[in-house]
Amino acid sequence: MAIDSASLERRIVELGEVADLAGQGRLPWLDFTRALVDVVPGSLGSLTVSHSDASRTFLAPVGYEPEVLQSYSEHFAALNPWNDFWAKAAPGRVQISSHAAPSLRYRKTEFYEDWLMRLDGRADGIGIKMPTTDGDVLPSFCICPTRDWRRPRQSIDTS
Repeated sequence: MAIDSASLERRIVELGEVADLAGQGRLPWLDFTRALVDVVPGSLGSLTVSHSDASRTFLAPVGYEPEVLQSYSEHFAALNPWNDFWAKAAPGRVQISSHAAPSLRYRKTEFYEDWLMRLDGRADGIGIKMPTTDGDVLPSFCICPTRDWRRPRQSIDTS
């Protein structure tokens, strides 16, 4: 299913509105994750708190099996080839990992073969990075079905 630019932009605006309400405590963060997944149907989503000690905590996951998230936290997070990309990503902008490096580039890596392929063809990541007041970073990720995703040519500013 291709997503046209106008539809994608409308969904991004709606996502921003839900994020504002969740940040104010007026909606649960799970509503934000569900809205994130609605941006690209068939995707998986979560809020991922990246702590200063490099550990990660998953909040409000949608569509993931618990053991998949646990294996990521315990082992595969350190192997994620897009860690530098997400670390350098500007806060408040929708970022698309395949713009930095298509997932097929990592096909023969442990991360790709043993973790990413467990996600049934979902290999492209979309994320929004949100700094928190205590110094942690709250990226929200949506892992999309590669076969259904035609990415826009530019990232979309949500600030």
